[in-house]
Amino acid sequence: MTTAPLTPETPPVDAPRRKRGRPPAAVQTIVTAPYDPADYLTTPARVHALLEAAFEEDDGDGKLITHAIGAAARARGMAEVAAAAGLNPTTIYRSLSPSSSPSLPTVLKVLRALGYRLVPEAIFAETAKNPEGD
Repeated sequence: MTTAPLTPETPPVDAPRRKRGRPPAAVQTIVTAPYDPADYLTTPARVHALLEAAFEEDDGDGKLITHAIGAAARARGMAEVAAAAGLNPTTIYRSLSPSSSPSLPTVLKVLRALGYRLVPEAIFAETAKNPEGD
């Protein structure tokens, strides 16, 4: 179908009318639960994969790493992690919440309680070949 260009003599076209008959169906609401990665960290390999990805993909502000460590702690059981870290569970929850920036000692204690430690790794080949800078 081709349409002719509108000219002053072309009458306006009425808007299409709604079909008569049944009213539109009622809107259905869908109830969803918040996504928590801790629900899927059922094996040590999954925890390791999450932490490894978080350390690789973090953009430098530490939020992704903090979120991953918090998910790993929730998956293990916050009370168990808190006891192993020598911290209060409430402190860990607050420290690893999305809106906070935990201190390095807190992160190190929680990582150690999860069975991990931070290890420096060179990103540039020159640094890896000659760490003393000679």
